[in-house]
Amino acid sequence: MHELGIPAVQVEINKHFRVPAQNPQGFHRLLGALVKSIHELL
Repeated sequence: MHELGIPAVQVEINKHFRVPAQNPQGFHRLLGALVKSIHELL
């Protein structure tokens, strides 16, 4: 694989957190954590 010098991250999300209707609190916490992580990287 070639390195392009572009910062990137790959995130794998457990199926229990991907469906808001099945786990609204977990989904909300996941989104909050992702937003916080992105803000800290900027």
